[in-house]
Order: sequence, then structure tokens, then C-alpha cells
Amino acid sequence: MLNKRNLYNIDYKIISIPLIFVVFTAFSLVLFPSASKDVIHFLWDFLANKLSFVYILSMFLFFCVAMFLCFSRFANIKLVGSSGKYYSTLSWGGMIFTSVMAADLLYWSLIEWVYYYNSNPYGKDLLTQTDKLYQASVFTLSHWGILPWCFYLLLAVIAGYFIHNKGIKNQRLSSCIVKPKNKLSFLIDGIAIAGLLAGVATTFSISIPLLSIIAANFLEIENNSVLKIILIILVAIIYTLAVIKDIVGIDKLSKISIAIFIILLVLFFIQGNTSFTIKNSVSSIGFLLNDFFKLSLFMDPINIGGRFMSKWTVFYWAYWISWSVATPFFIAKISYGRSIKNIIFGGLFFGLLGTFVSFMIMSNYGMYLQISGLLDVSKLLLANSADNVILSILDTLKFPIITKILLAFCMILFYASTLDGIIYIICVFSSKNNTPSTTLKLFWSFIFALLPCALIVANTNLIELFSVSIIVSIFIIVIIFLMIISFMKNILNNIS
Repeated sequence: MLNKRNLYNIDYKIISIPLIFVVFTAFSLVLFPSASKDVIHFLWDFLANKLSFVYILSMFLFFCVAMFLCFSRFANIKLVGSSGKYYSTLSWGGMIFTSVMAADLLYWSLIEWVYYYNSNPYGKDLLTQTDKLYQASVFTLSHWGILPWCFYLLLAVIAGYFIHNKGIKNQRLSSCIVKPKNKLSFLIDGIAIAGLLAGVATTFSISIPLLSIIAANFLEIENNSVLKIILIILVAIIYTLAVIKDIVGIDKLSKISIAIFIILLVLFFIQGNTSFTIKNSVSSIGFLLNDFFKLSLFMDPINIGGRFMSKWTVFYWAYWISWSVATPFFIAKISYGRSIKNIIFGGLFFGLLGTFVSFMIMSNYGMYLQISGLLDVSKLLLANSADNVILSILDTLKFPIITKILLAFCMILFYASTLDGIIYIICVFSSKNNTPSTTLKLFWSFIFALLPCALIVANTNLIELFSVSIIVSIFIIVIIFLMIISFMKNILNNIS
């Protein structure tokens, strides 16, 4: 309800920075698409190539800090305080998984491996079939695996410690770094939210076209920007309804999403070559563990891989970083009563279980089509859009129509269950009393859909979409290091 109390409860300083960012970026892309894209390409070249070491080293250091906490005297410290709700392990794990880019997971599980299959990251003179399978399998697990999940869970521990143990009243990212009402607090939170908006915009703009082309084929209508925007609005309506009901609605939506996701995985598994799927999955995990440090720290200093690392690894680390602003706070809110070790290792189990199983089943289905000669997916991607290639893969299934419907439905629910958790936390960020009004929830629901619509209207390509996250995340890296330093100071002082 729109009244004076609701309007007074909004922290206008915090929402001013992301609002200006969204409005300026959206209008620039729509009104000056060519000039805007030139600026984006310039910034991408500078950050992703010349400063790629910042992203790669930062993500590895975040992993090291997480492991240190798990094996240190701090491991058994629990997130407890005056109030909080303890969720069952299954509910907790399900909400963690669906809060972290789950809709993107479905999209990339089907197509990401093809990009790596066609690449040559280590600059070998001759790539064998085994080399290509290694690249297609291992890099996907690396980009969705141990490092990024440990990074998210580390931030969840930090946020949870300040929320539950320290009892901070203003549950914002800045509260983990500076004292309340500090002059820098609104700047920290404003930049953080702007980064999250960039991540969400990239998410929507990459995989909404797949939903659009499925809907267009099924309904026999034209696939255009209008249809894509309608789908974004549909997703926005669903996550808005869920976020209005707070955590209860989010929990229910995540359970429905996971149920459909499991059905979808079963369909792919029984229709694929199960022997190949199991063997290649186990082999991929072995390669991932054996080459863990190589995959984590390789920076390609002489560019033998054709900028593979800057295009893919740097993008993914920037992508996870841009989404990290709100997701760890959501995980922190639902992790009441759990120890630091339990949050990191337990969250790692549920996160890797979901991402790895998805890639192992869906990606290996496509890989078998490639190596068996049933469908030359690699060649298709060189001449077609990723969305059309995914449709070609789906058409080889025994039940293509059912699978497409389930995939589209699952992606919509995953989008909604991911964004409702994000928006709930952002609403808490931008309210003065940590109890956001319906007015504020509706405002952020609209803002989160605005920038993706602008990117779709501007017809941005993959590199330009990647750049949105890379550009903003460089500022968030600084904020995260400040969070870690503040956390370590506080936890050491308390134990002393």
C-alpha cells in the first residue's frame, strides 16, 4: 500500500546510485546503441585482458580464506543470536541451490560445452578427440564448481556472522565494513546493488532468447523482441508475487523448481547414452581434482589460447562476483543455527550436487551426439545462434515437445525463485527498518526487469552481455576484500 509511512521507510540515498545506473544505461543502449557498444568493448578489452589477473587471483584467494575458516579454530562457531529460524537440511540446501543462477545453469548445461569443444585454451598444435572432450567437460565443472561456490559461502558466513552474532540492525553489505550512518555506507551499498543489477541483466539477456524461441515454435508465432520482453514481464510477475510473501513464498517456489528440475534431468538421462554419461562424468571429476590448481590459476600470459581465459574464466568470475552482493545475505538469513564449517561444506555439497549433475547429464547428452556422429553440434554453433543449436539438440530427444515444455517451465520458475530471493534481500538493503514495504518490493521488481529489456532492444551480442558484469564487478571485488578484513578483525577480537 502506498502511504507516507512506506515512503518514509525507503532509504533514498541507497537506491539513487543503482537507479541512476539503470536509467542511464538503459536509455544509452536504446537511444545510442552504437556508441554504447563501443564504450562497452573498450572497457571489456581493458578489464578482461589487461586486468584479468585481478579476477583470477581474487577468486582463488576467496577460496583459500574459506578453506582456512573450515580448518581453523573458527570452524565450529555457530550463527546464533536473539532471533532466527532454523530450516531443515533439505529446505536449506534447496533454497541455496535455487538462489544461485539456477536458470542460467539449465541454459549453459546445454550449450557451454560446445564453446569449449571448439576452443583451444592451451594453444596445442593438434587437438585430439580426447583433448576436446577434456575441455568441454572440465572447464564447465570448473566455472560452476568449487571456487565460486566457496566464494559465495564465504560471504554467507561473513554476512551471517554480522546479522546473527553481532546483531547488526541495518542488514546491508556496508554494515559488514563500516559503522552505521558512515558517509561511505550508501556508496558501498549503492555500488553493490548496481553490480547485482548488471548480473541480473546479463542473466536475463543471455537465456531469455532460448525461452522466446521455444515459445515461438510452440505457439507458431514470430520470435521477436516483443515476445522476449513479454517473457521477462511474465517472470517478473511470478517473482514479485513470491517476494511479497517473503521467505515462505520463496521456499515453496524453490521446492517446485527442484521437483521439475529433477524430472527434466531424468528425461535427459534415460534418453541419452547412460554408459557414456557415467564414464565421462567420473573422468571429468578426476581431471578436475587432478588439475585443480592449473585450472584455478592459469592466466595465459602469452595469449596462446586466443583469449579463452579472458572471455570465459574472467567472465564467469565477474559474473559470480556481480551476483554475490545479495545472494550470500539470503543464504546467511536461512543459515541460522549452523556452524561455519557446516555452512561452507554443507552448502558446497548441495551447490555442487545441483550444478555438477546438471552438467554431467545435459552436457554429456550433447557430447555423445557429437562424438557418435548423430549430430555435429560443433559445426552447428559455428553457423547458428546458440539458441537454435540448443533446439537442434532437443529435437534429437525421443520426447522433444515434452522436454521443451518442461525446460521452458523450469527455466521460468528457476528465474523466479532466483530473483525473488535476491529482491527480498535488496529490499531489506534499501529500507530503513529492515522491514520492506510492498511498495519497495514492487519498485525493485520493476527495476530488475528494466535493464534486461534495454539490452534485448539494443540487440547486444555475447561479448557485450559478458562485459556488463565484468565492468561493474571490478568495484565489488574491492568491497569484498574490505568485508573479509572487517570479519577477521571482529572474529579475532571476540575470541580474544
